[in-house]
Amino acid sequence: MKEAVILAAGEGERMFPYNETKPKAAIPVANTPVIKTMVNNLKQSGVERIWVVVGHLKEQIKALLGEEKGVTFIEQGRPQGTLDSLKLALSGLSSDFFVLYGDVITPKENLIILRDEFLKGKVIAAVLLDRLGRRRSQDWVCGGLDSKRRLSGIYGHPRGGSHRLGGIYAFKKKEIGSYLERNPGFVRNVSVGGMPKMEPELAQSLQVILDDGREVAAVETSEFLVDLDKPWHILEANEKMLKYIFRGMSGRRIAKSAKVSSDTSFNGKVIIGENCEIGPRVVFQGNVIVGNNTKVLNGAIVGGDTIIGDDCAIFNYCQVSPGTSIGNKSKIGHTAEVGGVIMEGVYLLHYCEFSGVIGNSVDIGAATVCGGLRFDDNDQVHRIKGRRETPEVGANETYIGDYCRTGVNVIFMPGVKVGSYSVIGPGVIVSKDVPSRSMLLLKQELVEKEWGPQIYGW
Repeated sequence: MKEAVILAAGEGERMFPYNETKPKAAIPVANTPVIKTMVNNLKQSGVERIWVVVGHLKEQIKALLGEEKGVTFIEQGRPQGTLDSLKLALSGLSSDFFVLYGDVITPKENLIILRDEFLKGKVIAAVLLDRLGRRRSQDWVCGGLDSKRRLSGIYGHPRGGSHRLGGIYAFKKKEIGSYLERNPGFVRNVSVGGMPKMEPELAQSLQVILDDGREVAAVETSEFLVDLDKPWHILEANEKMLKYIFRGMSGRRIAKSAKVSSDTSFNGKVIIGENCEIGPRVVFQGNVIVGNNTKVLNGAIVGGDTIIGDDCAIFNYCQVSPGTSIGNKSKIGHTAEVGGVIMEGVYLLHYCEFSGVIGNSVDIGAATVCGGLRFDDNDQVHRIKGRRETPEVGANETYIGDYCRTGVNVIFMPGVKVGSYSVIGPGVIVSKDVPSRSMLLLKQELVEKEWGPQIYGW
């Protein structure tokens, strides 16, 4: 398996507020864009040539992978589904190949077990299946797995099931072309009363193969797999990737150029990058990776399984929650409390309290806080393109898009999403989603009266 195709042309409308300024494949997970992680995993699995189909915000994908050897870009003018994306790449392929959806992140181990199962069987295709667990089958295109490790069928958003399609496939180049052409242009197998979208879906070609009496190999994931479809999936993927990374780490590595105070407290596996400064009274409560040229100073408390990027400043008794990723050039200080995914160039200072996902170059005003607990102790119900959903992870977190800012004393209620290029004025309580390119200002009514010594009888 020397070749692969990554389908990264979609617009990702369900990923608001991040879809307007980022293709989903460019979203950082554990401080690395999804597509860079998957390209690296493919290469570690033996792949030498990779075709990337791009469309929405294609320049960002090209910039991320521009220096990667063996990568070729194919432009799709208007997104028309995964089937058409693959057809664009098919003529350039010369051998059996992987197909990956560009918004899927998973460790290399899953690619390897899929490859091995595909190569040992006389099959046209192989598919990676992920156990649903607590996830609703109605939210996914699902697949059946029989006792012989073969795919038994494809089902579009069914009312029941045990596995979902993982968005990763292996195909035989010489035979798959005809099955792509015979795809009817939508997922036909739906429950009675189901309403399939009229969009060409690559997965339906697997059902066409089965309908011909041919076999499709099916492999259940051995490691995590996250499809970044909605904003809370960023948190889910980040948490799982961090655990995976630190599970594979050992010992303590501190660059010779780093300066580490003698009273720094280390309690786990550690990597400290070049030219870092770790100051007095700093506490690392567990595993941590600190990037190059970063300063962690003056009583900062950093929770376990955390990654801090390059050129950051973490200081003055701030607290970073366990399982947090902090992007390059971010500043967190002066008793701020932070957890989740913080992208590049974010400032959180002066008594802030935040949990969730913050996009690039966001400036959070003093004393801005977000609520994570409802009075009824329930999870917040979200609306995604008009559909009510209760996330399995991150229902009550706050999601702020790129290039936003808040004034002092802003309060975000549980589960709020703020679109990119938006401003929230001082003292505003944000209780519902904010569209992109919006400004919210508090209109205050003042009562003015006379006052002075005469009130007290002088």
